Amino acid sequence: MAWEDWQDKQKAAIWSSVLDLLEDEARRFSTDRRREAEFTVTRARWDTPSVELRWGVGGVQRSIHAIVKGEHWPLQVEFSGAVWEDRDRPAGRERRWNEVKISSRSFDDLAQLGESVRQDLEQAFVAVSDLTVFGGKATMIPPGGAPASRATSAD
Repeated sequence: MAWEDWQDKQKAAIWSSVLDLLEDEARRFSTDRRREAEFTVTRARWDTPSVELRWGVGGVQRSIHAIVKGEHWPLQVEFSGAVWEDRDRPAGRERRWNEVKISSRSFDDLAQLGESVRQDLEQAFVAVSDLTVFGGKATMIPPGGAPASRATSAD
């Protein structure tokens, strides 16, 4: 998918309705869980339509991504998540992270997606909350930049 795909009104209408539903449910979920952490919900719609739910406690950040795959019904929604922590090291800033694919299912229409999205978010939240940075991956973050593209195992 590319941003040009959003120029097709039929595709854009489908993706927008799916993202509306995912974003609304993520916001409801974050409101219900506001005593546990401060959440942010971000809607992305350029190359890959997705919604991210992010929270952090004590320097450890976590996120759930709901990624829309496909251009027409039935389409797929994939839930994945990650945990990461950035630490200052003598050689610079290091990021340690771990990630998990939670589910990927096909939906025939918006109503079917709406029936299961809350349960999918709950399942994803539990899976991501159980993740630790230990045993995951590590990379150095250049000063003023994004993490380096090369990752190594962090033992």
